Amino acid sequence: MKPRSRGFSLQFLVGSYFILAAAILIVPGLLLAERSLRRRLHAERLSQLAAAMNGVVFGIHERVVAAEARAARLAALITAEGAIPDPAAAGEFDRLVMREPDSAWRSRKSLFD
Repeated sequence: MKPRSRGFSLQFLVGSYFILAAAILIVPGLLLAERSLRRRLHAERLSQLAAAMNGVVFGIHERVVAAEARAARLAALITAEGAIPDPAAAGEFDRLVMREPDSAWRSRKSLFD
C-alpha cells in the first residue's frame, strides 16, 4: 500500500501547488488586468467626451464669429442710412424729438398723430 500513498501524496502536492500558484499569481494578475482595463476604459471615455466638447466649443465659436460679423454689418448699414442727408426727414425728426437739458433725446408725445 505504500506505493499508493506516495501517488496520492504526489497528486496532493501537485494540486496544492496549483491552488497556491493560482492564489498567488493568477488572482492578483486578474485583479491588475481588470484595474488596467477599467483605467483604459475611463481614459477612452474621457477622450471621447473631450472630443465632443471640443466640437461643441468650436461650433459655438463659429456661431459667435458669424453673429459678430452680422452685428457689425447691421451697425454699418444703420450708420450709412443715418449719414444720408434728407432735409425732410431731419425736419420731421426735429419736430417729433427734442434734446432735453440732461442731454437725453425724448419724443414730444403730444405731436404724434
